[in-house]
Amino acid sequence: MKPTVLVSGLIEENGKFLLVKEKIGSWAGIWNFPSGYVESDKTIDEAVLKEVKKRTCLDTEVEGLVGVYQRISKAL
Repeated sequence: MKPTVLVSGLIEENGKFLLVKEKIGSWAGIWNFPSGYVESDKTIDEAVLKEVKKRTCLDTEVEGLVGVYQRISKAL
């Protein structure tokens, strides 16, 4: 099974976090952090910056890593 890597951007200002409303798939209508899959030619930082820009039109920078979580699913 090939691993799939997903990134999420946590954007905080003055104690408030930015969420986006998902538009497609099984997550449609759900509020979430800007997220997306890491393409094989991208680093994790590049991927999260791309997804944040694509979903919010914001230019941001990566300040650090919040966490790494593993979930094994045969559905992917």
